[in-house]
Amino acid sequence: MFQSSVTRWHFVAAFFAIGLVTAAFGLFIFSLADKSEETVLQGEPMLEARASAVLDFWFGSDSGKISIEPTRLALWEKPNELQVALIKERFLHDIQQAQKGLLDGWGDHARGRLALILLLDQFPEVLTPNKVEHLESVQKASKMAMAGIRLNQNDPLTLEERLFFYHPLMEAESLELQNQGLALYERLYEIAPENMKSTFKQWFEKAQKKRDTIYKFGRFPQHNALLNRESTDQEKVYLE
Repeated sequence: MFQSSVTRWHFVAAFFAIGLVTAAFGLFIFSLADKSEETVLQGEPMLEARASAVLDFWFGSDSGKISIEPTRLALWEKPNELQVALIKERFLHDIQQAQKGLLDGWGDHARGRLALILLLDQFPEVLTPNKVEHLESVQKASKMAMAGIRLNQNDPLTLEERLFFYHPLMEAESLELQNQGLALYERLYEIAPENMKSTFKQWFEKAQKKRDTIYKFGRFPQHNALLNRESTDQEKVYLE
């Protein structure tokens, strides 16, 4: 009798233990699913390591806050010999991969697309200025920028990051893209903090000059020789 009672208690205890384990496992699976959903809702996928390297080099590792240091401006406006050498050493392979379309997957989220635009626009301008390869690369960058704008990927970027997200539009031989780029730069100037207004005004004025050139000639006369195009008399005067 005693032995039978013990057996029954063992059976009951085992039954409850199995129930507890099953419930705990269910809660664990639920928590994983919940976290997974939360990750999708709250943020973008993890950036590729190479994309992060591009952004850190161009904006600094503290990118994400609205500030532009003098050293950043120097890099953006006219990189020195050391900076040019570093871009070639660290990112030449990435540039070539981007130009072949092998990194297009970076465009799935905003800052990845920004890194891709830098590889197609700014970095080739440093390494191969006034080359056909650079113009072709910028053309691809303008398509990447427009696709990102249609996806509203510019919205989560900081103001300084948007300067470069829009930059390929400033280099496009298309009045439509130029007008869109100009409107975007004007908006950046309007919302820029007071201590940064002068910088954003310069970018807006630069975009305005580029747009006016395309409005007048339908193309950039300075590219004519490079692209084996005959310059008109008006363009010759402009180039002089």
